[in-house]
Amino acid sequence: MNWIDKALEPFAPQWVFSRVRHRAAIQAYEAARSTRTHKVKGVKGSANVQVGAGALPLREQARRLDEDHDIAHGLLDTLVKYVIGPNGISVEPQPKDKDGNVHAKLAWRLAELWENFSEFPEVTLEFDRVHSEQLVARTWFRDGECFGQLVAGRIPSLDHRTLVPLSIELLEPDFVPLDFDDARRGIKQGIQRDAWGRATNYWVYKEHPGELSYFSRPDLKPIRADRMLHIKQAHRLHQGRGISVFAPSLVRLSDLKEYEESERIAARVAAAMTGYIKKGSPELYKGAGPLDDKGGAAPRRFQMAPGMIFDDLEPGEEVGTIESNRPSILLQPFRDAMLRATAAGTGTTFSSLARSFEGSYSSQRQELVDGFIGYQMLTMIFIGSWSRPVYRDFVQTAIAAGLVDIPDDVDMSTIYSAMYQGPAMIWIDPYKEAKANEALRTAGFESTSNIIRARGKNPDAVRQQILQEEKEDRAAGVAFSTSAKSINPGVDDNALNEK
Repeated sequence: MNWIDKALEPFAPQWVFSRVRHRAAIQAYEAARSTRTHKVKGVKGSANVQVGAGALPLREQARRLDEDHDIAHGLLDTLVKYVIGPNGISVEPQPKDKDGNVHAKLAWRLAELWENFSEFPEVTLEFDRVHSEQLVARTWFRDGECFGQLVAGRIPSLDHRTLVPLSIELLEPDFVPLDFDDARRGIKQGIQRDAWGRATNYWVYKEHPGELSYFSRPDLKPIRADRMLHIKQAHRLHQGRGISVFAPSLVRLSDLKEYEESERIAARVAAAMTGYIKKGSPELYKGAGPLDDKGGAAPRRFQMAPGMIFDDLEPGEEVGTIESNRPSILLQPFRDAMLRATAAGTGTTFSSLARSFEGSYSSQRQELVDGFIGYQMLTMIFIGSWSRPVYRDFVQTAIAAGLVDIPDDVDMSTIYSAMYQGPAMIWIDPYKEAKANEALRTAGFESTSNIIRARGKNPDAVRQQILQEEKEDRAAGVAFSTSAKSINPGVDDNALNEK
C-alpha cells in the first residue's frame, strides 16, 4: 500500500481494499488497461443477449454469401464434406447379450430396419438419410442451428413409407422465433425452460414466416422437448440459440468479395484499353482532317490487326501503348492471407478452402491431421445432437411397433447401443497408410474392425463380402495373394462354405 492507502485504512478499510485489489489487477493484466495504442473492448451481457441482438442479421448475411460468394459456398461444402461425408453418419447397432458379446441376430435385424428407414427418413419424402444429414449440417453451419421434429406412430395424414413408423420434420431456425419471450412461462427466444434451464417446450411457427403474406398472422404451437432435435453452434454456457460459423469471418469475407470484384473490373477495363495517339503540339489537336455531317472534325478510326503499320499519322503524332498492371501482383498473396485467416476462424483448412494442395507428404499430412481433428469434433457434436437421438427414437419406435423381437438373452441396458462413424480421414499416400495399419494389426496394437471403421466402412459388411468372394473364388478354382488358401493352405474349405 502507498501512503494514501495507509492513511485511509483506519477510516475506510473496505474502500482501501478495493483500491489495492483493482491496482493489483491492472498491474497483473496489461491488456486490461486502455492505452493510446490499445483500446479495451469487452462483451457485456449474457450469451442470450448477444445472440438475440446478432443471430438474425448474421444468419441473413451468411445466406446471402452462400448464394453469391463462391468462397463462402465452397467453405460450407468443405465443412459438410468432412463432417458428414458422402455416406452420412453410419450407425452400426451394438446390442449385447448378458455375457457382454454383441448379439448378432438382434444387431442384424436393427441394421436391416435402419437401412429401410434411411430411404425415407423425413416427412416430405424428398431426401434420403444421407442427403438429409448433409442439409441439416449445412443449415447448422450457415444459420448457426437447425431443428427437427420427431413424428412417430400411425398418423392418418402422414405416410411414413418405412417399416418403422417414424419420420423427421426438418425445420430451419426461422420456425422458432428469436423474438418470442415470456418471462412468466420461462420462454426465452422461443424455447421454454424449467428452473434448471432444461428445455421443456419449443414454440414453433406452423408455417415458415418467410412465406406468410403481409396481412397473415403467424400461429405458434408448442412441441415437447423430447420430440424436438436441436443442433446449434454454441460457444458460451447458457447459450440457447446458435450463431453462424461465419460470425468471426463475415466482415473479412465480404471485404474479400468486394476487393476481388474491384480487381476483376479493373483488369477488364485495363484489357479494353489498347493505346493512344500522342500529338506534337496543342494546335494539332484541332486537326484539319475530314469533316462530319455537322461540319465538325470526324473521329479517326484505326483497324487493329497483328503486325499492322501506321502509315497515316499526322505530322508530329506518335502511337503509344497503355501498360496494364491489372490484376495486381499482390492479389494472390493477399487473397491467400485472407483465406488462411478465414480457415482459422471457421474451422476449415487452407488447402481445402483455397483448393491449393502443395508441399511434401509430411506437410500435407500434418495439415490434414490437424484439420481432421477439428472436423471430428464437429462430427461428434452432430452425432450427439442429431444422429444418436434419432437412432434411439428409431429403436424405441421399432420395438413399440412390434417389428423387433427381443430375445431373452439380451442385456436390455444395451438395447440402444450403437457404433457411430463419420467420414474417414482421406489417405494421402495409400501405400504408406496401408503399411502402417498392417504393422499396427500385426503387432496387436489395433483391431481389424477399428481399422475398417477408420476407413468409413462397416466391419461386418466387409467380412461378409470377403467370405462371399472366397466362396466364389474357390468355386471358380482361382486363388489370389489375399485369399485364405494362399495365406493358410490348411484352411478348411467347409469353414467358408458354412458361412
